[in-house]
Amino acid sequence: MIQLPLLRSLFAQKTMHPTDEPMDPMVGLLCVGSFLIVVVGLVYLVVGSMSRGLAAKRKAKCEQQQGHVLSLIDEMVADPTNAEIRNKLVWVAQRFPDNAHSIYQFALNAVKETKGDPDMKAFALSVGRASYGANRPGGNPTIYDEQAIQNDIASRL
Repeated sequence: MIQLPLLRSLFAQKTMHPTDEPMDPMVGLLCVGSFLIVVVGLVYLVVGSMSRGLAAKRKAKCEQQQGHVLSLIDEMVADPTNAEIRNKLVWVAQRFPDNAHSIYQFALNAVKETKGDPDMKAFALSVGRASYGANRPGGNPTIYDEQAIQNDIASRL
């Protein structure tokens, strides 16, 4: 059994520095600082690699959405009277603001091509609200935006 004085003598020995001189407190701070820099760098690398993976997934999803929008527009060109396709395009414009402006331009051209068909005007109005609302807090267009949409539609007649 180890006696208590022997234990005290083991812990009382200076083991921090080989020359038996006391360690400068600044050296300890530098060691801790270096350790923190390494940890922060590792965290940065891990978070950076995760965000790059998320960005790649978002890009793929965006490309898929654009392909879907283009196929809906092709269907609409083939059959402009199909209300179901118009409703899908309005839904896409409301849910995906990045696509709203291009769908709005398509709707305005459809108004022009159909010589002011009331269904196309309503379609352009709905998509226009989504397009203008995408730039507003809450996604709702202002009264000035509503007037701009009416002006856009009227200019295509």
